[in-house]
Amino acid sequence: DLTSPERELQHFLDLAAARGLLVMARPGPYICSETDGGGLPWWLHHGASGAPQAVRTSDPVYLEAVDRWFGAVIPLLAANQTTSGGPVALLQIENELDFFDCPDPGPYMEHLARSCREHGIEVPIIACAGQGELRGASGDAEGVIPTVNLYPSDTSRTFDEEARYYTDVLAARNLPLMVTETNRLHRTLRREILAGARLVAPYLQTSGFDHLVLPSAGNWGDPGNLMTHDYDFGGYISPDGRRRPEYDAAIALAATLEAWGERLATAQPVPLTEAGVEGAAAGGALALDGGGHIVGPAEISGLEQPVLLRSEALAAATGDDAGAEAVLAPGNCPFWAVDVPLAPWGSDGTLALATAELVAVRTAEAGSGGALELVLEGGEDARI
Repeated sequence: DLTSPERELQHFLDLAAARGLLVMARPGPYICSETDGGGLPWWLHHGASGAPQAVRTSDPVYLEAVDRWFGAVIPLLAANQTTSGGPVALLQIENELDFFDCPDPGPYMEHLARSCREHGIEVPIIACAGQGELRGASGDAEGVIPTVNLYPSDTSRTFDEEARYYTDVLAARNLPLMVTETNRLHRTLRREILAGARLVAPYLQTSGFDHLVLPSAGNWGDPGNLMTHDYDFGGYISPDGRRRPEYDAAIALAATLEAWGERLATAQPVPLTEAGVEGAAAGGALALDGGGHIVGPAEISGLEQPVLLRSEALAAATGDDAGAEAVLAPGNCPFWAVDVPLAPWGSDGTLALATAELVAVRTAEAGSGGALELVLEGGEDARI
């Protein structure tokens, strides 16, 4: 049923398009999402009359049911792809299959992907790994891009290196790291971007209510935990529409990402020490194409933490290579600039050091000679 008022998929896609939102569609067949059966109907499970012996496998009875579902939903999604002017930019098949004891992930995922392509899907098809086992999640099926769902400790000192591992593994396949589920804390999201992630999707951003949706009985093994009415995991917007503190952090990060723009897409992750940063307990850096770094030391102890930054351009200009000390605010992971050439923005010179965060790049108004204007935000001790 894709047409009744509470399940009209086309209306949802139209709303997303009207508001300039892209859609990562997840038709399943298994979606989890704290719904009963992860979206699989009860009659598919073993024991029901005519049910397959095993769901989420290449069982022919199960695949016949999947093909009926995909035959209904995939053409509608295909008609709304970005390649056709619509909002659907990515299509995820299955969900965290590596958590499930699937005996044949390759043939199973190949069947799902082939069905999607036959029904007109042209955008990238992805498959997310819940416990980091990329082949178990994607089956290494042709044309299926593995992604990862990361839920680290927000105070982990080893997470930056662990995230860079996935960047390197996927880069060897000429693929980007996409984090399709992760923690909500923006310090962690920033560390993932600094580790090379090209997409980060905090779970979840907007909370809501489960009207007309089956709740999950026995969520995560607790038979008393019924996901009824209120669906909220501490989202940036509460179910009743209130903005939580991380909402403002989301706005700030969005401005910074937009300001750096496409330079982020070609940047390569490196450890902080390779970018000339000393004294940071956590965080990472991005080596920019054409020179310079975005450095992001992360403060994870809840205290003010001094770090040392070394800028070659600043040392050449002052004759002092001792470096510049900056203090990290508690719980912060700023994106600072070190030795960044201005040429990609159409100007001469180098931004030697900025311990304020870039939030906008624009050409000044007429009459100013078309000078480059960089807008940076930082605390009282920020240095540019």
